[in-house]
Amino acid sequence: MKKMLTVLAAVAFLATAAFAQEEGSAPASNGGSQFQIAPEFGISYYLGNDDGFDDIGLGFPAITVKALYNLNNVKVAAGPLAVGAWVGYVRDYSDSENGADVSLYTIPLILVAEFRLIEQLWLDAGIGFAIVGYSMDVPYLGEMSDSETRLSLMARAGYDIIQAGPGTLQASVGFQFIDDYSKLLVQVGYNFAL
Repeated sequence: MKKMLTVLAAVAFLATAAFAQEEGSAPASNGGSQFQIAPEFGISYYLGNDDGFDDIGLGFPAITVKALYNLNNVKVAAGPLAVGAWVGYVRDYSDSENGADVSLYTIPLILVAEFRLIEQLWLDAGIGFAIVGYSMDVPYLGEMSDSETRLSLMARAGYDIIQAGPGTLQASVGFQFIDDYSKLLVQVGYNFAL
């Protein structure tokens, strides 16, 4: 719970910074600024693993932040190549089974590259690590938890829906691959220039 609150606080801080920026700054989607950031919120869907453990299903919330630096002198398709990081907190599963509360989560720490196919359609891909953990509260035995760091890959496609204030409302669909399992992520975000 503390990890989720920390990520929520970071997202709230970054969203507040969007409205505190100077008047007249260009939105990130047009390449007017070299730095851009996008708090994102959504759901995850566990797609299974090599061991056949594929019945986990829907996870909520998926809270992430994408921070990018535009390489304005490196043009790819409809805009500059952007590089940066994608971090956050994704609750993969939370349920109560036989009196035990079980929660599985992922904290992605991914280096990404992003480019635009057309002005409103973008793709990003990345490699990095994910902290994968669980916590379980079992009656009479107490709370148990553990986590480990694993290699992770990520690929997403996104679309700029509408210009809203100093930034752009975006929607994305992507896959995150973590060692022997994968998940689908569906998110909305608010991308703005710094």
